[in-house]
Amino acid sequence: SIKPQQALAISNSQLVNDAAPKIAELLSKETKDNPTFIKDAFAVVLGISVTPDELIECLSALEQWERLPEGTSGTARSQLIWVLLNHNDFVTIR
Repeated sequence: SIKPQQALAISNSQLVNDAAPKIAELLSKETKDNPTFIKDAFAVVLGISVTPDELIECLSALEQWERLPEGTSGTARSQLIWVLLNHNDFVTIR
């Protein structure tokens, strides 16, 4: 199991902060629309298919992040990758 300190260390990790925009950029080269980007992100980062509910939530999050004053499609997608890299399915070996 993940201890709170481990989760905090991962979420603040420079590796994760550096990797998220790079992964988002690579996936964005292949994908133009957000639903396909989300499906690809789940497959690449977590190795699973996104559920319909997860897709709806991720689309909503992307839209909210894009509406922020400094928000762009690129920063929103990078943020989603950061979230997936911090997902318990990514950081826990099962």
